[in-house]
Amino acid sequence: MIMLENALFVAQKVLVALLMAVAFVGLVVMVPVRYFDLPVPDISEASIAAVASMTFLCVGLLVRTGGHIAIEVAALVPSRVARFVVRQLANIGILLFVVVFGVQAQSLLAAAIRSGEASIALGIPLAMPFTALVLGLIMAAFHTVMNVVRDVSVLRTRDGEFDVHLKGSESE
Repeated sequence: MIMLENALFVAQKVLVALLMAVAFVGLVVMVPVRYFDLPVPDISEASIAAVASMTFLCVGLLVRTGGHIAIEVAALVPSRVARFVVRQLANIGILLFVVVFGVQAQSLLAAAIRSGEASIALGIPLAMPFTALVLGLIMAAFHTVMNVVRDVSVLRTRDGEFDVHLKGSESE
């Protein structure tokens, strides 16, 4: 399961890097086009769609890397037991957010697919960023579940019991 998570994490990073490159190239190209009023189609919509998609996909990356504010706050708790509890409360909060927001995101994606709506200049389907939103939320849920699995596995002793004082805990 860890190998799957790592492979998905690498795939997410590659996809985000590609989207960042699309956004960067689109913006760099449009500066001289606008400055010199060149007769080139406006490709800034590609940059906007790439940035939106990148933002949504980064939700899962933040959960995986621990860059989410709830995860960072949990790391500041000095007591190992309290830190474990705070991390699990943060994980539950993230999963609740994913479920609530995911229902709305799925609805938006379905509507975008049904309508076939696209951007004006380049005809970029609106389903693209909404697909990224749904995928980002799915990856956030997956990485959150894997965080719980990792946290619980650290607590497991050799005889299968759970012990929050395992592995270098301070006297509490």
